[in-house]
Amino acid sequence: MSDDFDINFSDFDISFTGQSAIGGTDPVNEILSFLNDENTLAALDKLDEYRAAVGGTPLMRHLLALATLRIGRMLPALKVMQTAHDDQPEAFEHAEVLSVLYSSLGKHSDGVYYAKLSTALKPYYPQYQLVPAWLVSAGTAFLATEENPLVDYGYGFLASDEIDKAAEIFLDAIELDNANAPAWRGLIETKRRSGQVGHRLRAAEALVELEGRTAEDLVIYAQCLVAAGEVGMAWSAAQRALQAAEQDPVAIAQCLPGLVRYDSAVTPDRALELSQSWNALAVVSSEPINVTQRESDESLFRVGILSGAMHIESERAPILSTIEECLSRTAQIYYYSNLAIEDSISRRLRRGAAAWRNIHDIDDETVATMMRNDGIQILIDLDGYDWTGRPGIVQRMPAPVVLCAFGAPGCIPGAEKGALALGEPGFPLFLDDTSAGVQIASGLSTWPLYEDLEEDPPDSPVTGAMRVFIDAPVGRLSDSFLEMVADAVRQGFHGTLVMYGDEANDEIANEILRERFTNAGLDLNTVERISKETTLEEAIDGIDLVLDTFPLPGVEVALTALRHGVPVLSVQPGRPENAAVTSLLRSLGLTSWVQEDREALAKKLALLSQDPETIRASRQSIAKSVLDAGTVVTINQRGREFATLFDKLLAKAVGHE
Repeated sequence: MSDDFDINFSDFDISFTGQSAIGGTDPVNEILSFLNDENTLAALDKLDEYRAAVGGTPLMRHLLALATLRIGRMLPALKVMQTAHDDQPEAFEHAEVLSVLYSSLGKHSDGVYYAKLSTALKPYYPQYQLVPAWLVSAGTAFLATEENPLVDYGYGFLASDEIDKAAEIFLDAIELDNANAPAWRGLIETKRRSGQVGHRLRAAEALVELEGRTAEDLVIYAQCLVAAGEVGMAWSAAQRALQAAEQDPVAIAQCLPGLVRYDSAVTPDRALELSQSWNALAVVSSEPINVTQRESDESLFRVGILSGAMHIESERAPILSTIEECLSRTAQIYYYSNLAIEDSISRRLRRGAAAWRNIHDIDDETVATMMRNDGIQILIDLDGYDWTGRPGIVQRMPAPVVLCAFGAPGCIPGAEKGALALGEPGFPLFLDDTSAGVQIASGLSTWPLYEDLEEDPPDSPVTGAMRVFIDAPVGRLSDSFLEMVADAVRQGFHGTLVMYGDEANDEIANEILRERFTNAGLDLNTVERISKETTLEEAIDGIDLVLDTFPLPGVEVALTALRHGVPVLSVQPGRPENAAVTSLLRSLGLTSWVQEDREALAKKLALLSQDPETIRASRQSIAKSVLDAGTVVTINQRGREFATLFDKLLAKAVGHE
């Protein structure tokens, strides 16, 4: 053996055969066997015992690196293996594993270097199974992804909803290459799903600083700004996105009228101008549609529902229930879902559907053709210009009657081609000419049947001062909402504000929130905070009143509160797109809880806090209103209203009216 490769086996501090310091025979083989069988937890437990007995030897770190790789952490595995190699550079196994890891991470020159080093060392080192076959096969699989193996791996975890693992992988990819845009996008998505709006914003800021940023990246940044409550900056980001969209500006331009619903300062004229600008930009020819009317009153309509927000936390939840409970009695429902991921709500809707079309990766023209082939008579668009929507489909008028739910006439996609706003009495319409809108007298929203109602909700367990609940992710708390709360305090509000908000470890979101409270003249330290780790049902327990946020409503919280008999205090929205909660309250006959403006809301909140027992006594009557809304009589009545409206609109489409 050459003097250059003199091995000191004592560095490993353990024999390869016979009894070990931790009992049993050959713990190294045990650990390798566990890893080979994908029993990584048992391997890690054994490694802890091994490390306690022998310390941080190169062999121990080699095994730890293999276990770390087995749980999907390639970069930490490489770092641990590198330390083992640095401590014992003569071991060919270290070099061989490093060659696989570097190559798998796209560091091909490093991979070649360690492969050559391993080949040079191998003849002078005893054979031992520290380079398992599964490691080589894993490296081969990663190499098949070529440019960004870690990024593809991270998106695999995202697809299986393993958010924490995906975030770790994306961070590893960014550490390897800080200019890796797909890794930054993946990290932004993990932060969105985990509700960390502040961290999501910081990742988006890093993304748009990259040299190769796209118009789509700037739209992502605008969305992150909105989620963090920075709506003013979001307008600038959206404008930059539009300027960068040289090839196809139509889809990017959607974000400008889409931003309107998040900004209470936008005037009706400005909203109309943005909508008309998008419609002019997105001009497409419409094919003539054959209008088919019902043969008899017993015949069912063919109704299409277009949305990217058919999920459990959707602001459209009340109208989704209306569609399932009421509309399905008069129509065959065809769903066109612009959402890749399904949950319990989308699966429930799917069970009662005549057809379910997942369209999130299908172009607008193909989807419009699909709708024509399905023979859709009435298409109901739930999203309008919102970022979950597909206004390009609506612009093609793929059905003889197209309705935009909670839309304002003129301020919807396809308005100049005949698309109509679908609303209910009492909502603002923005235009003097209301002929471009149609209404459902008893309201669009009803109680969601996918929640079990409590026949007898418990009496309020609260005593003393009133406890007011606010659904408060930082982006939902607009400056105007916080100013309204400050007005209520000045008028004598006496009680405790309970905020159900962002993750406690999202220090960026907390910093933004604290600054916003201070600007409104409020002290965040006086507010009780409840983490999202607490379920809504648990959080609502012990609450007297839910204060609905504006301009964006907190639908999920309102639904949960009303189910428990807890009243929801809301304000007439500035625009129909934000009317889900007020529509729900109207449909339940709880109109006294809807105030006409923010000044009236502040005054009402202050007055109610002076007499909390009156609110506590209202729980049973609210629960009864909820139960009454779910009766067969109410459901049939709404179904008949939709049928009458649809017959009228179809007759008008063929010129019979």
